[in-house]
Amino acid sequence: MLQATVKKVKRGSLTYTDRCRSYDGLVMYGLQHERVDHSQMFSNGRVCINGIEGFWSCAKERLLKYHGIGRENFGYYLKELECRYNNRENLDEKVHEALRNWVG
Repeated sequence: MLQATVKKVKRGSLTYTDRCRSYDGLVMYGLQHERVDHSQMFSNGRVCINGIEGFWSCAKERLLKYHGIGRENFGYYLKELECRYNNRENLDEKVHEALRNWVG
């Protein structure tokens, strides 16, 4: 897991993980590293692992409906899912507002 992370994450990036020992060497590879110990808490200030786990759970469920997405469009789908997730409480209101502004 450590090697895959080091290959994909830009040196100097701030990474957030749980306390899995597989991430122990991230700092040695030039990454900043903060952890959350789930046995004691689920967030530590701005570090909250459950947020990203919740996002990917919703994203995977929605992406399964497409039966595969090409690499060239994956970023667009991901941005849509990010918007949906970040506005899940008032998504309809946001869409209507955007449409009103667009139509004029």
